[in-house]
Amino acid sequence: MQKPTNTVQLHLETTPSLGIAPGALVNRDSAKRNIWCPKPEIEFDSWCNPNNPKLITYKEISKAMNVLREHFPVTPLLRSRCCVQFGLEVNYKLEIFHRTGSFNERGALYTLLMLKENQRKFGVITASTGSWAMALAYYGHKLDIPVTTVLPLYTLINVVEMCKGYGATVILNGKSLAEAKNQAFIVRAESGATYLNSYDHPYAIAAAGSIGVEIMEQLPQTDAILIPVGGGGLLAGISTAVKHIKPEVLIYVLVNDDWISRAVLHLTEEERFVADGAGATSLSALFGLPNILPELRGKTVVCVISGGNIDTDTLPRCIERAKAVEGRIIKMTVTLPADETTEQLKIFSTIANLGCNVRQYYTEHAWLTENDFYTIYLTLTCETRDIKHACTLKRVMERLFPNMCHFLEEPFSPIPICSCFAKKLP
Repeated sequence: MQKPTNTVQLHLETTPSLGIAPGALVNRDSAKRNIWCPKPEIEFDSWCNPNNPKLITYKEISKAMNVLREHFPVTPLLRSRCCVQFGLEVNYKLEIFHRTGSFNERGALYTLLMLKENQRKFGVITASTGSWAMALAYYGHKLDIPVTTVLPLYTLINVVEMCKGYGATVILNGKSLAEAKNQAFIVRAESGATYLNSYDHPYAIAAAGSIGVEIMEQLPQTDAILIPVGGGGLLAGISTAVKHIKPEVLIYVLVNDDWISRAVLHLTEEERFVADGAGATSLSALFGLPNILPELRGKTVVCVISGGNIDTDTLPRCIERAKAVEGRIIKMTVTLPADETTEQLKIFSTIANLGCNVRQYYTEHAWLTENDFYTIYLTLTCETRDIKHACTLKRVMERLFPNMCHFLEEPFSPIPICSCFAKKLP
């Protein structure tokens, strides 16, 4: 864990802190000894000792920047196609075009390059759920440094296979990242490998800071930057760099999960590129406009899109979820007499006349009880333009078919807004 430099002044509200991010808690706690481990003690990561924090300054970031420029081209910073929609100048700092698909390549490469010769000989080990493991495996292979990645049992198959494809030794262990990390320290104690932390390691943080330097070089007029936060290393690095160069730039974090789904959908539909949930988090805060962040109206904002490693099974579910939240997909069940086919035709005609599409439907007979023997349930999934159109459909159906329609209420419920955001004044 690092203490912020004097130049780092994050934009914070007066509301109480929500505590340390779960990813940070996992990686900052010392690994506890497994009672079955033959070793008497398992040392925690000395680079991430909360009792001896490392100070990250702009000097360390500049050093990392100079090294990385020999290996990485400057990543794109693109203006959004939807600035008018948002009411501000939105720009995307795209970290999705790296070989393994995320900003973690910066930290992985720089950390490996800074290893001493004897550390390279014994190799490195880490616990991760995805992007950091893949980045470390990829550059370990390129630099001929042995890499071991300990992944939780639930890790996506494609992540496991990519790590193996890059030549890493893969260990699947634990039901959580914390358990995987504990196993990594057990293996490290036996192998002599160096444990590398993606969140708190000073080299990883310094490398992440290079993104902030690039942003200020590419867009000096930047007023605010929105940054995804997991363990906090990306936030710490970019904030340290940007606050040194231009202290008045505002830095933000913390959003609702549904907004993240909406951000993934927006990037796919409107901006024409795909990001994973973590990578799209920075954009998601803007979906609360104008109720939150009123101070950003008309400002120049940069959203750091930190990664594009979304699973092909997760992407369609995420898009479906986002459309439901936005009122673009409505699910309803209509209770009908089993022999009333004319009522079913009337339902479909009503939906069509309102300009809605029926994406899916099916009928189900009630359980064969005395009261429900002649009842069927018609379940429909309909596509609408927006929440206003969805409300029109709901209102008309309830008027034409009173006491017969049951709607999934979620699309019609307000999206909660985190109390840490500045609210729009009445």
